Amino acid sequence: MLLPWALLFAVAAVVSVYISLKTDDGMLRGFGLTFLGINLYTRYFEYFWDGMNKVLFFLILAASLAVIGRYAERIWHGGSGSKEDFCEELSGNGCDFGLIRIKRVR
Repeated sequence: MLLPWALLFAVAAVVSVYISLKTDDGMLRGFGLTFLGINLYTRYFEYFWDGMNKVLFFLILAASLAVIGRYAERIWHGGSGSKEDFCEELSGNGCDFGLIRIKRVR
């Protein structure tokens, strides 16, 4: 019953990503990708919750979220995601993350 609405919102998200790529609009692309991801994870829960073993269900969910998180960390921190790339300033006094200050203990 909800499949037509899910397809409509998925098409809307894909169209917004397409338009954002043509117009180079980062905010529209972010909204499109975010809502497409929400839609896909909602369908995953909707279709596989009852029929799949819970251990396998949560294992697949955790693996997919870990891959997305690793990719997001690489984008946000610009690099390979290693400790050295994460904060090169640790060799000096420390790193400043806004309200949190990390100091290196020697």
